Amino acid sequence: MNTEDALALIDHEYEANDGLLIKFRLSNDVETERLERFHEALQTLAVHYDQQTHIESDVAYKIMSFRDTLSASASHWKVSRPEGLTIQMTSKLIIALSGVFAGHGTSQANPNKLNGTIQQKWREGFVVGYDCIAYGDEQIVFANAYSVYDPNTHETTLYWSPLCDTTVASLLKYNDDIWTEVDIFRDPFEFEGQKIVFGDGGMGNEGYIASVTPDNDLNWSLFFTNSNPIMRAEMRGRTIVAYGETGFIAHINIDNPADISVTHENSIRDT
Repeated sequence: MNTEDALALIDHEYEANDGLLIKFRLSNDVETERLERFHEALQTLAVHYDQQTHIESDVAYKIMSFRDTLSASASHWKVSRPEGLTIQMTSKLIIALSGVFAGHGTSQANPNKLNGTIQQKWREGFVVGYDCIAYGDEQIVFANAYSVYDPNTHETTLYWSPLCDTTVASLLKYNDDIWTEVDIFRDPFEFEGQKIVFGDGGMGNEGYIASVTPDNDLNWSLFFTNSNPIMRAEMRGRTIVAYGETGFIAHINIDNPADISVTHENSIRDT
């Protein structure tokens, strides 16, 4: 798909009476093939705008409308979901929508932005203590995080997906207490010039995992309020698999930590 075709598809899905924007808003079923085509268009635009100095305002508005509408609707899909909009598909689309702007796919910190507040706090033993991805350049991706327990099957279903973008500066504008002290547990490991560390937060339900440079500069941290301490982690290909103390499991793309899925071990055992 070329850029012209991608822009035409975005325009159609935004403006049509049965376009994806309306379907996201109304929580309608959507064919998987159509969603995959939409995702392909977003990836094409991400590549295109990565080489540009700006994004046209009308394109930016449409992309943000898709992202915000899908994120808002997905927050209500706790028991049943529209056909086609699985957890994996929804997360993939939100990541791709954010990716048109963000350019945060790299797993390495920006060397020109390593002297900010987030780096200072990291060296003091703190991370941003919300369900989020905090990058070393002070960009933040907030997550939509919750769990559902079925008393009939005794199964816990976990949800954790990117929701919206912000910055450390924006958070500190309204709240100067955004930090949580963390401990680094034993057995961190290295992978392609990064050290992967993990551990607990200030409360028993919290956990985190982070990527740091050899000089201990933060590339990114992922903080969870429903994981309990992250006790161990391992690499499977280019995916970090992190294990919480009470069954939480996260699969994280090391090249793009916003590409993440979470589950509970009882969901795996019982299927």
